[in-house]
Amino acid sequence: MKEIVNPFFIALLGLLISAACGKTENGNSAFEPLHSGYREILAYSGTDYNEPIKKIDSLQNQIRDYLKRFPKSEKRTEAERILTETKNMQLELQREQFEFSELEKKFNPNPTPNQADAEINEIKNFVRTYPRSPKRNRLTDKLDELNFIKFQDETAVALNSIPDINRVVQISNNYLGQIREKKLKDLVKDKITKTEGQRRAVYQNEFNLEATEMLKRMRWRAIEIAKKSHPFSKIESVKENVISGDLSIAVPGSITAVREYTVRMVGAIIGHNRYHVTVQARGIISGTLLNGVSADVTETVKVSDFRVN
Repeated sequence: MKEIVNPFFIALLGLLISAACGKTENGNSAFEPLHSGYREILAYSGTDYNEPIKKIDSLQNQIRDYLKRFPKSEKRTEAERILTETKNMQLELQREQFEFSELEKKFNPNPTPNQADAEINEIKNFVRTYPRSPKRNRLTDKLDELNFIKFQDETAVALNSIPDINRVVQISNNYLGQIREKKLKDLVKDKITKTEGQRRAVYQNEFNLEATEMLKRMRWRAIEIAKKSHPFSKIESVKENVISGDLSIAVPGSITAVREYTVRMVGAIIGHNRYHVTVQARGIISGTLLNGVSADVTETVKVSDFRVN
């Protein structure tokens, strides 16, 4: 016997299948704005905490509504994942917002160099913990201010020698790489230019000091030689004669200075014998505008020693 299929049943079955397909189709299309909103939150690059927190609140409400409307959607698992992740993101942002407010309380309006150093460490620790913080630009500006305070302190030194100049230039170049704000960066560059502008004058001063000290040592060694020759005599006078080496002008390079010293002596214990001891001393002073000046006494030789009475 041939079974007769009820046409009404077939029509009803078709409607149910069509409705189910429509429900899935609508669920997929309704999920796209949610996923787009999620990507927008992930790409947030603003400077405020409240804006992304509000966006997360709104998205979470939309996802909850979506899950109620489409309980069997094939996107349900992904929607639940986004809901969980945004909850964690919201908690993280709220915790970060609180820690940032605590960090700001530690900032001094007019910090000393030591306080600036401590604040720099606090900021670095915060940025290390929250590398994508909405406040990273604000903290970068603050780091510039604090680094400039340290820069001013570390370069406030007297420029008495080439090493002093080199130290200031090196410190300035180091901070030049750390400071991003153009106005402060230009001030650091200006410091380098002005410091370099004093290099030749400082070299001249350093040269003069080293030359004076070297000539003192040369004279003193000549006197020592004379005393060893006549230990019981006393010094009456010391006359210096320039043999070679003009030390009046600081010329980068090497200069050999030769001086002859005539030491006049008189017997201090027995009689009044007088002696003239001639000693020749040699010294070398050398330097560059980059490395500074050094000097050394290289030789002292007795040339003559005779009694004058």
